[in-house]
Amino acid sequence: MIRGMSPDEHADRIAASLLRGRGPILLCVPGTVADLYDNGMYAAARAFIKQTKGPVSISAIAYPNGVFDVVKRVLRIDTKLETNVLALVLKRLIAANTGRAILLAGESQGSWYIADTLRAAPELAAAVTRVALVSKPGFVGMPATVGAARQGAAMLPGTDPGHTGVIQWRHTDDIVPSLFAGISRKTPMGYIEAISGWIATKTFSYRPHHYEMHGDDIASWLLDGVRPTDSVHDSHVHAPKERAA
Repeated sequence: MIRGMSPDEHADRIAASLLRGRGPILLCVPGTVADLYDNGMYAAARAFIKQTKGPVSISAIAYPNGVFDVVKRVLRIDTKLETNVLALVLKRLIAANTGRAILLAGESQGSWYIADTLRAAPELAAAVTRVALVSKPGFVGMPATVGAARQGAAMLPGTDPGHTGVIQWRHTDDIVPSLFAGISRKTPMGYIEAISGWIATKTFSYRPHHYEMHGDDIASWLLDGVRPTDSVHDSHVHAPKERAA
């Protein structure tokens, strides 16, 4: 978030910018320390713009997303909706009553942040048409109310009857469940080396997971309700891609 700005001020700025636009609204929530590397949310936003058939509005949602914020999230510290920028932005968009579709995309810790937010506020989840989550930590659930109100129903095709409004690309090597399953026994050495390197140099030696290969599928799901043929992300076979110019 912008230094010196409160969550409410930050949400005011984001909502005001979005409400000046037209068409579906996409809120992207990046993963842990995502500002240090390219991430799947860039790819999702680029594909969203490319695939859309009209105007859209897109914003990233900032939140405390450092390594130790994962621990704080597990301990339920600093998770109040009063300081949650995503919740505050959603409340402002709903209050504006524009009839525009609201869509969410999140990766890694960002997916966890989305799940925490919507589970704590089902009334906000009901105003979200569809959600795309990549590398969702395995022990975080999503509410069944996503898309229940069909906000912006005239703008986008509806989700197929009988299906939830959430798609998850499940990660085969998720650091969070690994850590809490038993760090000495099951956590890959790469994680241990990464944490050690961060403590020593404040930089990561562990290459972050890369999700940008899912950008087109994320956009197709959010815009048209097209379900992907494969919703598993295998971190062991996907190599990083260069950021698009």
